[in-house]
Amino acid sequence: MKTSYIRSTLPLNLDPDKASEYLPAEDVYLGMATRESLQILQANPSTKADEREVKVIYESARELYVEVVKQSVQQFLCEDELFTLCEILDTTTALNIGAIGLL
Repeated sequence: MKTSYIRSTLPLNLDPDKASEYLPAEDVYLGMATRESLQILQANPSTKADEREVKVIYESARELYVEVVKQSVQQFLCEDELFTLCEILDTTTALNIGAIGLL
């Protein structure tokens, strides 16, 4: 998803199905080795991976990421009090609490 969308939206309000906020397929992170392998396949005349075939790989990875996020949200109780308590780990929140609030 686009960084601007992630930064401007509360984590529990992020919508993994909001396709308008997806990165372009070629910007989906697959790891350095995978990206290099795909570039080699495209450059090699004997394998000459078609641009459409490579795009399918990136789009499939994006779909996998979306599904992982959906299932993760379903598996975890994101409204649990533990997540509220973890806000103290955010430096801005921790600095605004003050010394007495930490006791």
